[in-house]
Amino acid sequence: MAPRSVSEDRIDYAAKRLLECKSAPAIVAELADHYGVSVRQARRYVAGGYERMVRDIEDSGCDRQQLAAQLVHGLQSAMAMGLASGHPSAVVGAARVLADIARLNASPSHASSANARSVR
Repeated sequence: MAPRSVSEDRIDYAAKRLLECKSAPAIVAELADHYGVSVRQARRYVAGGYERMVRDIEDSGCDRQQLAAQLVHGLQSAMAMGLASGHPSAVVGAARVLADIARLNASPSHASSANARSVR
């Protein structure tokens, strides 16, 4: 097996941080500071991290319905944790995203126009 390159290690680091929900600009700054690379190079590593995440999803064989189910479950869990820990704003935030996914907060005319756009 060939040894991993420095670039592969840094892309892997960026991908792991993205999966931890760290923002891309924060990861860029972290990479630039920690490894002493330029901001431009750090952005390339983060872009590689995003590409790796996309490839992992595509290679997993998951479809949109399965990913949506996972997202819904995660949001429901976040709502429960927010309630249990006394953080109503976390509950509201997760509920809003869940309502958007389920299209529960769209007016009937808005929903039909959104569906028309997705068909095109």
